[in-house]
Amino acid sequence: MGRAALTVRAASVLLLALAGSGCEFTMGHFAVATTRPLDAAALAAPAPGGPRVRGAGCTPIIVAFPRGPLPNVEHAVEAALAAHGATRLTDVRILYRIWYIPFLGGRVCYVAEGDAS
Repeated sequence: MGRAALTVRAASVLLLALAGSGCEFTMGHFAVATTRPLDAAALAAPAPGGPRVRGAGCTPIIVAFPRGPLPNVEHAVEAALAAHGATRLTDVRILYRIWYIPFLGGRVCYVAEGDAS
C-alpha cells in the first residue's frame, strides 16, 4: 500500500469520525414515575431515599431507518426500576439521546434517571 493510499484512508477515517454527531437533552422532570400499579396511599407516603438509578429504552438506526420499535419512556422507566428492584422513581429526569453517523447508522434512546424506592 502506497503512502498516498494510506493518507487517503487516514483522511477518510478522520472525516467519518467527525461526521458522527450526537446530542442529549432533557425532555422533562417528574416528581414520581412508575410502570407498576400503586395505590394512592403508597403515593402519599414519603419515599425513602434510594440510590440514583438510570435506565434506557434504545433503538438502533441503520442508514436512516430505525431497526425495531421506536424507543419510548415506558421502557426507560421500566429498565431503571428493574435495575434496583424498585416500585417507583422519585425526582425523575427524562432525557432524549441520539448518536448518528449520516448514511451509516446510530442509536436513539430515552433515558430515565431517578431515585429508586
